Amino acid sequence: MEEKSKYSAQMKYAKNQGFVKIGFDSDIETREKFHKACKSNNTTATKVLKDFVNDYIEKNEKK
Repeated sequence: MEEKSKYSAQMKYAKNQGFVKIGFDSDIETREKFHKACKSNNTTATKVLKDFVNDYIEKNEKK
């Protein structure tokens, strides 16, 4: 029997919505510092990155 991922429902939702991943490689220390900074600012890494991407697009579409 195939083991189900704990994220299978999220992956199915994302696929149905037409979402794709945007990512990059980072060392562990940078990742941990980023997550710590997000937590201390009462936000999540996902929100910070989504906000950055949307702001970047908006600023560059005006050019």
